[in-house]
Amino acid sequence: MSIIPVMVPLQVRPGDCDSFGHVNNAVYIDYLQQALAATLSGLGLADDWLPGGEHLWQARSLTADYRYASLLGEELDAFLWLVEPDPSQPVLGCEIRSRAPDASGAHQVKVRLRSRWQRLHRATGAPAPLHPDRLAGFPTAAGSQPKAFELPPCEANVRSYAWQHDAMRCEWDPFGYIQLPALYRWLEEAIFDASAQGGWPLERWQAAGYVTLQLRHDTEIASYPRRQDSIRITSRLIDVRRLLGTWCAEVRRWPDGKLLVRDFSTGVFLDLQGHPASLPTQIGHDIQFGPEPAPP
Repeated sequence: MSIIPVMVPLQVRPGDCDSFGHVNNAVYIDYLQQALAATLSGLGLADDWLPGGEHLWQARSLTADYRYASLLGEELDAFLWLVEPDPSQPVLGCEIRSRAPDASGAHQVKVRLRSRWQRLHRATGAPAPLHPDRLAGFPTAAGSQPKAFELPPCEANVRSYAWQHDAMRCEWDPFGYIQLPALYRWLEEAIFDASAQGGWPLERWQAAGYVTLQLRHDTEIASYPRRQDSIRITSRLIDVRRLLGTWCAEVRRWPDGKLLVRDFSTGVFLDLQGHPASLPTQIGHDIQFGPEPAPP
């Protein structure tokens, strides 16, 4: 028998929106965590999300498929359900939908997410698998999920860019780890910085008549940065197509170089009216391989 997911009401707040006026991609990860916290509370596991609890939850992989923008004041609902009942690392699906139906009566799906989570003892960091009875209580009525990620062919000898950052106090969670939404803000900043290093800051993109819109993230998390860590993100634009570009970013602890996170970030190229647009060859070439030398 299917168990209906808990509906978690959300409202887009001013701080959720970025410079483009819509919900920032990292905020949807915060919404996902709200849905997980509400689901755990409904299962009698509320302490797993409170400072005094014995356990904590960390995502080990996450795919986010961004479909439609959400705007300030918009009311949304999140739904979360169990996809794979693995006691050690259960896989969860999540949809974030508009609360108001459209003309057809459907609720627009803003984001589809698929994430693998691990429950840990807070004191030791050791895995704390869920009892099968707990798993049996998770919602199972399924919504849609992102399509499987297909790694694009990587251009040879593409340029690698580095962005370095010391974790700030506001980015810590109560347990001394970096908050998951903060990680996605780092990834976004590293890519914009890499594009600028390649000769194409945001202002030049806009002057040329183009912007990019995030379509999806595909992330594997081996370990979370801690509050005392410095990190370095290396980013490479590994694939450029007519309408799409994919970056590969690796988050490493600095200076020992331990790999913490690998992320593939795919975006679509748009004109300034928001329509998909073919990217001029020069932009992709400059970022991937460096700009051509000026003629003598």
